[in-house]
Amino acid sequence: EVKRLRSQVHDLEQQLQRQDPSLNNTATSLASPPVSFAASPASAPPDTRLERRKEHGTLKRYWEGIYTSTALSLQTQYYGPASSFYFIGRMSSYLATALQQPHFDHHMQPNSASKTFATPTSLQRGPLDDAAVTADGPSAADTLTGTQEDYFLSLFWQSYHCVLQILDEVEFKEHYKSLWVAPGKSRKPSALVDMVLALCMQYGVAFVPRSGATLQTQVDVDGNDATIAGRWLYRRSQTLLSAELESPTIMTLQCHILAVHYLCNASFQNMAHSTLAVAVRTAQILGLHIEPPESMPRKTKELRKRIWWTLFTVESKTCMKLGRPLSAQISEATCSLPADDHELALLSGSSLAPSEDSVTWHTYNLQNTKLILAARTVYLEFHEKCAEMGPGYTAMPKLSKHALSFSRQA
Repeated sequence: EVKRLRSQVHDLEQQLQRQDPSLNNTATSLASPPVSFAASPASAPPDTRLERRKEHGTLKRYWEGIYTSTALSLQTQYYGPASSFYFIGRMSSYLATALQQPHFDHHMQPNSASKTFATPTSLQRGPLDDAAVTADGPSAADTLTGTQEDYFLSLFWQSYHCVLQILDEVEFKEHYKSLWVAPGKSRKPSALVDMVLALCMQYGVAFVPRSGATLQTQVDVDGNDATIAGRWLYRRSQTLLSAELESPTIMTLQCHILAVHYLCNASFQNMAHSTLAVAVRTAQILGLHIEPPESMPRKTKELRKRIWWTLFTVESKTCMKLGRPLSAQISEATCSLPADDHELALLSGSSLAPSEDSVTWHTYNLQNTKLILAARTVYLEFHEKCAEMGPGYTAMPKLSKHALSFSRQA
C-alpha cells in the first residue's frame, strides 16, 4: 500500500512539472529584473504577470509554522517551527490524538502577564475599556523619590550595563543630573531615564517576596507582579518617544532597545517584536548600519557600533525565538564589529575592574555578537534544508527518521 501511494505521488509530481517546468528550480538563482513594466502588457493574463515573481525568487518554499493565540485576545498569531509555541502546538496535537480527546494549546502555555492584561500598563484585567484607554499617568504614590531612583539606577550598572553595552555611563549620569533643576522638586521627564528605571524596577522587584503570599497568590499574575513593575515609567517613556519619531536620536534608539527587553521580560512577545521593527528602522535612519565616518571620535564610533550590533543580536535572537522572518539583513550592513581593547575600555567611562591579557568588559559584547552570527547562519541553513524536504509537517517524519538513525548509531 505504501509503495502504491508513493508511486501515485511520484506520478502527480511528474504531471505538475510537465505543466510548469519552472518548478524544478525555484529560487536557485535570481534573474535580472525587467528593465521596465512595459515588458508585461496590461492585456496579459493576470497569472502571466504574477509569474514574474519567480524571477526574483519570491516563490521559495518555507517550513510552515503554527497559528495560535498566546495573549489575552483570542486572535491567533503566527509562530515558526523554532518557537516554543510551535512545540506546544505539536505536543497538544499529539496528546489530542493519543488520548482521543481535545487538548487546547492555551492549557499548556505559561501563565503570564500578557494573558491577564491587554497591555503592560493596564491595571484592569481583561480587555481595555474606554476609561482605561484614556486614563492619566502615574499618581503621586507611583512617583519615585530621588533616593529610590538612585537605588534602581545602581542596579542597572551592576547588571544590564555589563551585557547590554549601549549606554555611556558618564554621559548618562550627566544627563540624569541635569534633570534635577531645583531642590525638593521632581526631576524633569526623560524617556531614557524612565526606560532605564522601568527595566531596573522590573529586575529589582523580582527579588522582593510578596508579603502574605499564599500558594494560590504566588502563581496568580496581578497588578503587583514583578514582570510589569515600573509600568508607569514605561508608559511615560513611550509617550515622550512619540514626539521623536520624525527626528530620532541615539537616545531614541537606546530607549527602543531597552523597551524591547522590558516587554520581553513582561511576556509581551508580540509588542517586543513590533518595537524591534521600529528600532531597526530608527537605527537605519541614524545610519548605524554603515561604517561610522572617520571624522568621529573613536569613543563615539565604537558606541555606535556596539548599539548597532547589540540591536542586530537582539533582533536575531527574537526572530529565531519566535520563528519569524529576520528584519535586519546583514547583507545591507557595512558596519564592522566593535573593538574590545584596553584603550577603548578606558575611554568608555565605566569604572569596572581591569581584566587580564586581551580580555576587557567589552569582550563579552564582541564574542556574544560572533556567537549570534554563527547561530543565525546555522538557523537559516537548517530551516532552508528542512523546507526542501517537504512543505509543512511533511518534513517532520523525515527529520524523526534521521534523528532515530543517529540515536541508534550513538
